[in-house]
This record gives sequence, structure tokens and C-alpha cells, in this order.
Amino acid sequence: MKDAFMQYRKIPQESYDTAWKNGLFVLDTNVLLNLYRYQEQSRKDLLTVLRNVCSQLWLPHIVALEFYRNRIPVMLEQNSRFDKVKKAVNEAHAKLVSSIENLNLSKRHSLIDPDHFLQKHEELTTTFLAELTKRERKQLTPHSLDSVLEAGEDIFSP
Repeated sequence: MKDAFMQYRKIPQESYDTAWKNGLFVLDTNVLLNLYRYQEQSRKDLLTVLRNVCSQLWLPHIVALEFYRNRIPVMLEQNSRFDKVKKAVNEAHAKLVSSIENLNLSKRHSLIDPDHFLQKHEELTTTFLAELTKRERKQLTPHSLDSVLEAGEDIFSP
């Protein structure tokens, strides 16, 4: 039974060491496309790992082709998320304000005064949206210098 289900057994550390030292790593297209989706530190970490094992990497032609074909749509999808987040934040803020205003607390409750809370929420919303706009300017576009593409081409070039 144990030979039929080796994937459920504990693998000795030496086996991992041997795999990292002598193994061949074949990447799926999404590993490369996710470089456009990852946070900056995750992207840097993955590129560091790929550089460290570049002599053991094999990039199938179809993976490279799919990467080139899909990188711009992935960039555009990432760019569109900024608008989606802005819309969600604005809608949530408007709904919060409306819900609290509908309670008519200034006339119907002697102790609850939401004005300070609403003012702080407005400030937080404005600050968040301003920061989001700054980050949006840094987002890769199909017309910008593509550091992800350059890094990938450097890793996979002989």
C-alpha cells in the first residue's frame, strides 16, 4: 500500500535537497503571468528563486507563447481593478452615510452623534483613494517599460 501512495508519505530532507540541486523545473504559463499580479515583494522573491535555479529551468515553447499572448490582457485586468476598488470604496462610503442618515439620530437619539465618525470615515476614504491613485500611476501598462518582461527574458535567455 505504501508504494501505491508515496505522495502521502513523509519525504526525507535529502530528497528535497537532491531535487533542488539536480531537478529540472518546468513552469506553467501562470507562474510567469502571476509576476504581473503579485505584490512587489512576492514578485522580487519569485524572480530571485528563478534566477537561482535558471540553469535548471526549462521553458516549453507553448508556455513562452502563452505568456507573450496573455501578458497585456493580464496588465489590463490589473489596471481595471483600480476602478473596481474605487467604485467599491465609494459605494460603501455612500451606503454607510446614507444608512446612518436614515436613522435620523439627531432627532431620534439623545446620545448617539455620528458626525465625528462620519467625518473620520470621509477622511479615511479620501486618503485611501488618493493613495490608490498614486499606486495606479505606478502600475504597468502596455505602453510602459515592462520590467517583468525584461526580467523574464533575462532569466530565460541563454
